[in-house]
Amino acid sequence: MEYTCVELFAGAGGMCLGFELAGLRTVAAIDIDKNSCETFYLNRRKLIDKKRINFLREIDIADPRKVNRRILFRNAKDLQLCVLAGGPPCQGMSLAGPRDIDDPRNKLFKHYVRLLSALKPKVFVFENVKGLKSGTSYINLLEHIEECLSDSGPGYWVESKILKADDFGVPQKRERVFIIGASKAFFKSKEPVDQFYKSLSIKGKQIRKELKDSALKKTTVSDAVGDLRINTKTAREVTCYSSKPLCQYQRVMRRGYNGYLKTPRNHKPMGHTDSIRLRFALIDEGKGLRDLYNKLKDLGINSKSFEDGRDTDDKNIIASNYWNLIQKHGINMDRVKVQRITPNKTYFQRHRKPERSGQCHTVTCHVEDEVINPYEARIVTPREAARLQSFPDWYEFYGPSIIFHGKSERSQTEQIGNAVPPLLAYAIAKAIKEVFLNDTKGSKINLRNDWKPLNNQK
Repeated sequence: MEYTCVELFAGAGGMCLGFELAGLRTVAAIDIDKNSCETFYLNRRKLIDKKRINFLREIDIADPRKVNRRILFRNAKDLQLCVLAGGPPCQGMSLAGPRDIDDPRNKLFKHYVRLLSALKPKVFVFENVKGLKSGTSYINLLEHIEECLSDSGPGYWVESKILKADDFGVPQKRERVFIIGASKAFFKSKEPVDQFYKSLSIKGKQIRKELKDSALKKTTVSDAVGDLRINTKTAREVTCYSSKPLCQYQRVMRRGYNGYLKTPRNHKPMGHTDSIRLRFALIDEGKGLRDLYNKLKDLGINSKSFEDGRDTDDKNIIASNYWNLIQKHGINMDRVKVQRITPNKTYFQRHRKPERSGQCHTVTCHVEDEVINPYEARIVTPREAARLQSFPDWYEFYGPSIIFHGKSERSQTEQIGNAVPPLLAYAIAKAIKEVFLNDTKGSKINLRNDWKPLNNQK
């Protein structure tokens, strides 16, 4: 039997990828961003060209004339949809934003509800920011969304939970709200929804055991990017791995068409000035810019001394205290502008260096400002960010690595940061197959056989 899925707000296709690797067939997907659409197509071009997937590219979901049941299903009018998935953008509810209920960016979920009513799937998956469930003044919005989802179409049994990505083998402390709904036309009680979350927890333990030989261990930053060392000052794209796979997570991520991949995709470092590289080198693992500011202040170096023009003296103080570190990273102190080492206070919550032996903090669309490579004095590359999100290395991202100044098109790092971690989506799909679709055989966790390129499928 073929299990079908439609994804709304597909983006670069993280959730969709996890579902597909778990054995759910994507019959239709939609997104509005040009670069995200190119990424989605690039990794599924054979399936899309063979009309296995109806991909609506650069189309506004808010237009009912362009996005409805007939268009999504195309010629398959009588198709019974198993799963509807998607994460409507709710930037207005992000913990990093104002979290205003009336923010127009929070209204896109209504179009999700509209299509849920039209498509009438057995199960739906709704993903969104943790801020949706944070703070008493914002609970009303979550309750409103749950009520809309529950009352749509034939009616749904719904339940929301905050899922932690590191519980599913993802090397990242990422928390997101997931709302799962089961159609009342197929399920007479809410019991299957409760069973789903129990099954999902078990799937997470099984994934961790496959990756770490123990369900108690979690994937670390070292596991994720330890084989992606660069050791170069150039900003050219890296075309080979620095070593053989060092752990099971790397083996899974590097699995290709025939054995392991030899070339990492999208592994291009950003060129930094010596001042910025010194900033990154001086930040300790598990620390950020605020900690660096306090460290330099203890040496008598602070923003006031910068303004007083003590540039040369400050460089001598830094060089004498951190000579070994400066030598290790090949930083030329003659080119250092001390004033650039600690930027404006507005950036203090950014530029954090994760611990190699722990999990990374949340990878967002601002990864170029937020995650420092723990081995080298630079920010992480798009491939390293993708590894931290659990995207396999064969998954390619289209567009510029980084886009500054708020351009409308999403860069590779934005696409990665906005995505649902594929390993988490994979676990969700396996639990759906087990609980809602009664497929016990297809619900087994098997990363060795499942984690293969989509374009290799027939």
